[in-house]
Amino acid sequence: MIPLRLLFLAALLLPPAKSTAAQEESIVVFQSAAIEYDPAGPERASRDGYESRHHGQIIEALVKLPDRPHNLRAQRQIILHLEVTPAIIEETQGARIADPWTRLGSVTLILPAAAVLPDGPDTAELMRFVTGFGGQTTFEEDVTAFAPLLSGDTTLRVEISTFLKPGWNVSMRIEYRPGRAGYRRPLLAMPVFTAAKLTSEQSRLTQRITIADGLSLPRIRILSTGHGARQEFLTSTHVLRIDGVEVARWRPWREDAGNLHEINPTSYREDIDGRVLWSSDIDRAGWIPGERVEALMLPMPELTPGPHTIEIFVEGILPPSEGGDSGGYWRFSAVVLADEPWPRKE
Repeated sequence: MIPLRLLFLAALLLPPAKSTAAQEESIVVFQSAAIEYDPAGPERASRDGYESRHHGQIIEALVKLPDRPHNLRAQRQIILHLEVTPAIIEETQGARIADPWTRLGSVTLILPAAAVLPDGPDTAELMRFVTGFGGQTTFEEDVTAFAPLLSGDTTLRVEISTFLKPGWNVSMRIEYRPGRAGYRRPLLAMPVFTAAKLTSEQSRLTQRITIADGLSLPRIRILSTGHGARQEFLTSTHVLRIDGVEVARWRPWREDAGNLHEINPTSYREDIDGRVLWSSDIDRAGWIPGERVEALMLPMPELTPGPHTIEIFVEGILPPSEGGDSGGYWRFSAVVLADEPWPRKE
């Protein structure tokens, strides 16, 4: 007879049994991919496993994402990771950061044809961010609600509004984490507006949609940031209407940039009354240098089954001035989200 002590030791040495539950997965989309701007170069080119567009400002890759679970109670949490690093130029007097300025950036997904609304966007904006003043940044976004769009063969893009070459290097991956989706059973992700540009001349957006039966917890996820010579530092009132009825009014604003000096090394600094202030510290219209833009999530019980009209209006956008500045604009995205209902307890 084998002593019990030896059986116990043998059990410790055996490899663990394979679990049949969903496993954590990490899908690499880009690895140190260059984003830059070269107007003399091709508008579109193939690189190491991805495409560059718009003379290098946009990179795009087709990836195979995990299939959606057959039963949505097994939905996994989906996390988007993005690392943005400034390119470095070596010169005789030393190394310098190629692009020392803040740049607007976004991660978008190209929609399958069946998901595009009539006259609607053909992409969905998953994340919006702004680079730091010359610093390396890492962004993380929970995109579980976009699960209906994040499976199978999927084309993803990253764009940074740099006008320099070299500019920035980007690495991105998507993680699927079992057991962390919480209440989410995502069944609908319908982009209504994607990165639309609202100006003093065109300050209103309208879109018709239809909500199907059998959905729970309808809501609208909104990204809105102000840009331009003056609008960057002034907010504007946003008004959201459903079927002609105002349901929300707000003013995007961020004022929490004072602890981000480490990722804004090339920010302008000035001593005012004995205190050194950084340009990266200044309050801004819905964004700050070196961080992702925080999405506004609005519950929308008004989106009952059937047709609806969604309208957004931004008040008081600054027009171009007589002095020649371009005024300002708001970059606006909105996605209608909804879940599969949890079954009732009998």
